[in-house]
Amino acid sequence: MVGAANLSEQKQNIELLMQAFSRFTEASTSLEAAYQELQHKADQLSIELEQANRQLQLNLAEKERVKNYLHNILESLANGVLVIDTDGQMKLCNRAACALLGISEGPVATDISVKEIIGSHPIYRLIDESLVNPRTQTEMEMEIARDGGRSLILSASSSPVIDSEEQIKGINIIIRDITKLRELEQQSKRAERLSAMGEMAVELAHEIRNPLGSIELFASLLNKQMKGEGPAGQWAQQIVVGVRSLNNIISNMLAFSRAAEPQLAPVNLLDLVDETISFIEPIIRQRRIKLKREFVDELIFINGDREMLKQVFLNLLFNGLQALPEEGALSVTVGIRQGFAQVSIEDTGVGIAPENLKRIFDPFFTTSRRGTGLGLSVAHRIIKQHAGEIEVKSEVGKGSTFTVIIPRQGKAATELQRAQR
Repeated sequence: MVGAANLSEQKQNIELLMQAFSRFTEASTSLEAAYQELQHKADQLSIELEQANRQLQLNLAEKERVKNYLHNILESLANGVLVIDTDGQMKLCNRAACALLGISEGPVATDISVKEIIGSHPIYRLIDESLVNPRTQTEMEMEIARDGGRSLILSASSSPVIDSEEQIKGINIIIRDITKLRELEQQSKRAERLSAMGEMAVELAHEIRNPLGSIELFASLLNKQMKGEGPAGQWAQQIVVGVRSLNNIISNMLAFSRAAEPQLAPVNLLDLVDETISFIEPIIRQRRIKLKREFVDELIFINGDREMLKQVFLNLLFNGLQALPEEGALSVTVGIRQGFAQVSIEDTGVGIAPENLKRIFDPFFTTSRRGTGLGLSVAHRIIKQHAGEIEVKSEVGKGSTFTVIIPRQGKAATELQRAQR
């Protein structure tokens, strides 16, 4: 009986052991499946983490690129930009702001008091006022002296820096260099004044010219009656000379202010130059100037405006007279050069300094106390309108030669003009 009981107990133990092994096998299988699933999820998380990491790196690179791009834009602005927080600490200062405010080149330290950097600069008053009332937009202009005596005129304006919650975080200062703008405004005002003066001068010139004609006429009649003899004859001659000089000045003023277009027609150049010399001869005689004429023995016709060209030669002759001392010589030569008509007026005067040669045709430029600075400018413009040139040769102490070169009419046209004379 005992043996049967032991055998039954062993059998039960074996069954229990088999059940335990079966449960262990099930548990092991379940654990292995769970591990594999966990491994799979870990692999997925690793992939997702790697993707997220790559995206984060791309985002950081893009953010850095945008930051650098905006920084380059900020540094390339012609206007200065300052950003200051509510505690008066400088947060940003671009290159233009450093240059305009005279701050040394190189990176400007931020998070330090703006007063320490530019406390002595006039712009600090604007900054101080803006920090007290940051919501108020403030503007001011200031003139800053720089090395070399040059001044800058700066315009500065402030505006608040506001975050997404409408909280003020600081102020933004924009600085502009308006020196050239103010210079242009001054030039514009001067031009307006000159224009008004020009209009007034034209009106005055017209009013003066009429009585001048009468004065010259009566003085010429008196001089003719006195035959140039005695004090009265000399006085009449001087009146004629003075009137013609004044009339030439008025003509230049009118020619300069009007800038009229030439009315082109055939002009006998020899007759025109001869007529011009005759007009100025009383002045030449009064000053005892030696006059020499050299005219080519050939008719020369040009296509031009007779009165305007007469003004050119009058101006060049008057210029030569002004350059001469009490006595001297004038030479007028008319000829042809390579198919162009040429008129040269040479004086034995003081000459022109080399540094002034480039400026002699500028309006109002003159080195003579008696000149207006308009004669050569008007002559140069008129000759340009006739497709010509004025050449200048000068030597200080020996004199100057002005040569007008202007296209002449063709030979057939000249022969036709000769036949019509």
